Amino acid sequence: MRIFLPALLLILSSTSQSLSTLAAQPTDIPTLSQCKELVEATLPAIVQFSYDGFGNGPLHFGCGVIVSPEGHVAVCGPVGAVLDNKLLELRLTDGRRVRGEALGWSSESGFGMLKINEPETWKFVKISDQVRAGEICLALGYPRNHIDKADNLPRSRLGLVRQAYQDQWFETSYQSDFNSHPVFNMNGELLGLQTSSDGVYSTHTSGKQIHDRWKDLVSGLNVDRKSLFEDLNPPQNFAELPKTISPEALAKAKAATVQIGDPGKKPLFSGVIVPDGYVITCAHHGRLPGDHLQITLSDGRSANAIVRGTNRRTDTCLLKITEPGEWPFVNLGYSSLLSPGASAVVIGYPIKNEQRPLVLDLKVIEMPNGGLKRRDSLSDKIFLECNDEVVVTNLPGASGGGMFDTAGNVVGVLSSTSAGKSHDGIFNGEIWNARAELFHKNWAILTSDTEVEVVDKEVQRKTSQELTKLMSELSASR
Repeated sequence: MRIFLPALLLILSSTSQSLSTLAAQPTDIPTLSQCKELVEATLPAIVQFSYDGFGNGPLHFGCGVIVSPEGHVAVCGPVGAVLDNKLLELRLTDGRRVRGEALGWSSESGFGMLKINEPETWKFVKISDQVRAGEICLALGYPRNHIDKADNLPRSRLGLVRQAYQDQWFETSYQSDFNSHPVFNMNGELLGLQTSSDGVYSTHTSGKQIHDRWKDLVSGLNVDRKSLFEDLNPPQNFAELPKTISPEALAKAKAATVQIGDPGKKPLFSGVIVPDGYVITCAHHGRLPGDHLQITLSDGRSANAIVRGTNRRTDTCLLKITEPGEWPFVNLGYSSLLSPGASAVVIGYPIKNEQRPLVLDLKVIEMPNGGLKRRDSLSDKIFLECNDEVVVTNLPGASGGGMFDTAGNVVGVLSSTSAGKSHDGIFNGEIWNARAELFHKNWAILTSDTEVEVVDKEVQRKTSQELTKLMSELSASR
């Protein structure tokens, strides 16, 4: 079980919209005939992705879409976990099963590339070069754990692109029980791939991310290793870390860790001040660039801040303190310097901790206990082992807090937890952190003041009603 911290923030934050966001208007509602034509046109490119490499039968990881005549398939799913291509199954909507191989992947963007290895010129879809809030979109996917051999066809669902941010991510209005799946515009172009859902809205990686990383993906690379590690060389002064954190470094880390919330209201999540008055934190609180927030320091001082940039997919967000003052800070470090078994400290403000900071001294692990084995374990997240059930399940409010190395540098922000019991009843828990490298790599984007396109809420409501009616007609016609 993976828990975002706290999940209720997404619901609470849906009432908050930045005045600086772009008020996008939706396109016209398509006709039933247009929707049926779109479904029929895209179905030949849909591919179901299964893998039988774990001894318990095939795992149905979801579906992807063919994006080249040579048979390249873009999918959301753990492509890096395919260790033996002989156990990979690609199933087409006409019922055929074809041989394929796993190529490259990116955990940061949440997608990977497969390749059909049978000689044929494959029907494929083009990748859209942009996503605009207000677009009507079509999702095609299979229900989770779909194994109905008598029904090869994916389900369809209509939605509205309610938010869009640069070429990074977008959010749609529909709720879905599908596995991860592709999303198309009404011209039949791939808008992106669904990577997560909070039960109300779905978040997607823009298709342009596939285009921009095409060369690395088709060559079979772990894109995260290249972009977050090989392309980001830590300065020489970050190379040596002490075995344990000193009292001075710990005090500095605690002083830089702050509570964050709406002005005049109780704080709901945490963050860490880094140089020049910036604050790094998580993104699942749902605030947008231009939104005003308030930070509270451990010494009782408060200051106003503004959201500069956010990425829902990587769960990273950057704030800027807008008041003059001398603020405590820590340097933004490099998680790549921490090997499995290394010590790290997590500091945050759980809501149930009566606004007192929680300090955890934990160990880095390579992957979560329940994580799939991969060709390359490096990803956009770094994991800490925490086998205390009370701690793992009572961290809401600490999300966005810092993970610190033994020199006191912040090397990640608390994103979510994974918790469960083994077959012998022993509790196994992990704390998942978004790596500091995500901030290093995307700093220019996060500080660019680029606005998020947002559709007006009343327009969203009316459009959703019309799409629900159209969806019923489309389902009845199939």
